[in-house]
Amino acid sequence: MSGKVLNVPKVTVCVVTYNQEQYIKQCLQSIVDQETEFEFEVIVSDDCSTDGTRKIIQQFADKYSCIKPLLRERNIGALENFIDTHSSATGKYICHMDGDDYWLPTKLQKQADFLDKNSECNLVWTRSLFEKGEVQLPDLINNKNFFTKNFYRGDIIRFISIGTNSSHMYRHKFSLNKLPNFGVVDYFKNVVIVNEGFASFVSNEPLTVYRIGVGISSSGTNIIHLILCSMQFFFESYPDQKSDLFSSSLLLSYSCLKRKKINFFIKFFTLSLKCLSVEALRKLTSSFEVYKMLRIPTFKNGNDKAVK
Repeated sequence: MSGKVLNVPKVTVCVVTYNQEQYIKQCLQSIVDQETEFEFEVIVSDDCSTDGTRKIIQQFADKYSCIKPLLRERNIGALENFIDTHSSATGKYICHMDGDDYWLPTKLQKQADFLDKNSECNLVWTRSLFEKGEVQLPDLINNKNFFTKNFYRGDIIRFISIGTNSSHMYRHKFSLNKLPNFGVVDYFKNVVIVNEGFASFVSNEPLTVYRIGVGISSSGTNIIHLILCSMQFFFESYPDQKSDLFSSSLLLSYSCLKRKKINFFIKFFTLSLKCLSVEALRKLTSSFEVYKMLRIPTFKNGNDKAVK
């Protein structure tokens, strides 16, 4: 219920943004327009934008009491902004939203209902549509059974990116309490917060729209470095998942080789060799079709048709 005076919110929405004047209004409007039977708070953390982003955030805060603006006086960087914002959440369930993405109206209610009914599910995604300019495409997941699967820690390690970052909701009690000595990306967070439970999709219905080519997702080398740090952490912390880590580290080594990032190729490939086993090879073979489905759709210079 947008605009209500809150007591203890059931859900906290964490929005991180920086210089996203072009997108932040649609992002915030899609949040306050959510159709829910419960109260939610929205922490909007602006990392000292130099465009009109902050003004738009303040306008929304003046209009909707559920919005709590966090307008930083200095730029602290996307990753620290992300961590600090999530640590400020008070809701039973927590969502993340990048300031350039947006939601469809029933996203929050359906995810909260799912977590209410599935006590062992600690993380839930929604299916996403991908948008670039005026073109909107569905994901490449062509197996409807995929959206009824339970994904455990090893699965998330193996597949790296199952649901988009702006689509997930997780239980507050499994928030990151102890941070590693490197920046946290959603891959690391998902692996840790799933804990001993599982992750799932709420349904096969797209409820999140993810913009391509903007924001932290397009920042390249730094993200690769943080994924490498995450994988090295998993190698030490979750020895039972080494057979899953083999697939993902080998996949990243191949990707880095294609992009001529030789230093990263060597590091990922070395890690994959440390995880090599018969079971690891079996899991790699069985994962090929999933890796194909989890790729971002290809946008062809305006030749793709928009999804209605």
